[in-house]
Amino acid sequence: MKIILQNVSKQYSHHEIFNNFSFNFESGITYAITGSNGSGKTTLLKIIAGMVTPSLGKISYQKSGREIPVERIFRDIAIAAPYMELIEEFTLLESLNFHVKLKPFIKDISIENAVQMMSMEEFSNQTLRSYSSGMKQKVKLALALYSNTPILLLDEPLSNLDDTNAEWYRSSLKQFSKQKITIICSNLKKEEYPDCENIIDIKQNK
Repeated sequence: MKIILQNVSKQYSHHEIFNNFSFNFESGITYAITGSNGSGKTTLLKIIAGMVTPSLGKISYQKSGREIPVERIFRDIAIAAPYMELIEEFTLLESLNFHVKLKPFIKDISIENAVQMMSMEEFSNQTLRSYSSGMKQKVKLALALYSNTPILLLDEPLSNLDDTNAEWYRSSLKQFSKQKITIICSNLKKEEYPDCENIIDIKQNK
């Protein structure tokens, strides 16, 4: 799998977010997009996800040598971000069951396995509305990490996580991102992208 950005720029009204960004993302590699709040890293991630159209430039997706139209790429992407919403009327079990109908989990991960790996058995029949912000963030991350997709996008993954769940995240990331294109947006928090040597500083494309 490849994601190819060619001279991509984005501006809103007269405000330039970033300019002339070109990069190739490839499977089996983890990338970090770093920058402060408002630097444009989330906008770039949304462009990569096909959620936002660039002002200039081109983005293309290649899978097994075949180009995938941007309107279909959502099938190959799992994303966790603060702006993504959960269906809070669902219990955890209902959320997992609903999710796998749209994006199946990685082979050998059942609904029961997922709950156990999250260490959330005692909360599995509670509605997400009753969850703390950290628990909701963990659910978002699990849905993305466990999905059988070739692209994994994470925006500020440690938001609202305590130390125990931050360690769960890092362990899960190491285990489930090996064969994927993994792109992590971070406010310069190295613990969000451990062992990642492919760092993109968004400020360099201003």
